[in-house]
Formats: sequence, structure tokens, C-alpha cells
Amino acid sequence: MPSAHLLRTLAAVAPGTAVADLSAGEATPALVALGFDVVAVSDTPIAGAAHVASAADLADVSADWAVVSAPGDGLTGLAEAARVLRPGGWVWVAAGGPEVLAGAAGVGLVVSEAPGVTDGEPHVIFRKPGAVG
Repeated sequence: MPSAHLLRTLAAVAPGTAVADLSAGEATPALVALGFDVVAVSDTPIAGAAHVASAADLADVSADWAVVSAPGDGLTGLAEAARVLRPGGWVWVAAGGPEVLAGAAGVGLVVSEAPGVTDGEPHVIFRKPGAVG
């Protein structure tokens, strides 16, 4: 089940926005229900996803938003998000410790919304620098 904070945040984003779900498809059904064009990174099919791919199959600069459920080994989720985001894009991460902040800075992401905890769930939002569109 995706975070309530994630859903509230993305509820304000225009339907049809390209979203890369790097959380193993965990958020995909809810994001599809909100009207997003979702590409999920998962090893199994996910109902409603525009398509399901491996991380390597995602095109560079192809998404406006990315969702990372946890930074994972070596913070690869943040690195993948930075790779697939268009300039000016955002990534929502379900974590917010110092290692996440350092990892994001290391791949060129900047803090857009400081780490916080909502409904008991940690999160932080980063932005990829650059002009939108």
C-alpha cells in the first residue's frame, strides 16, 4: 500500500503525468487510479501499468515524477530516479535519513521538501535541477 503522503502529494499533480514507479510496483495501482501514465519497475505484471520494465529498460529523462519506496542497496533507487527524471522532475522517497540526503546529493538531486514523517511514514521529496518542459 502506498504512503498516504505520496497519494496526497501526487493528487495535486495533473493526470497523464509520466511517473516511474521504482518501488517494485507497490504504488502503481494507486497511481494509475489517480490517472498517471505509470511505468513500473517490477519482476511481475502489474494491473494498470502503462508497462512493466526492468530498471535498465527505463529510458533516460522519461519521467516527470519517480517514486522510490526505499533507497535500497547503494541507494540505487535514487540513482535510477535521477537518471529517468526530466530536468525539473521530482522524486518522492519513503525514507529521509542522512544517508538518503547524501545519496541524493551524490546523484545531483536537491531537497524540495525536507524529510518528515506523516502518519508514521518517513518521506522526503527531491527535485532534479533544470527547467521544466
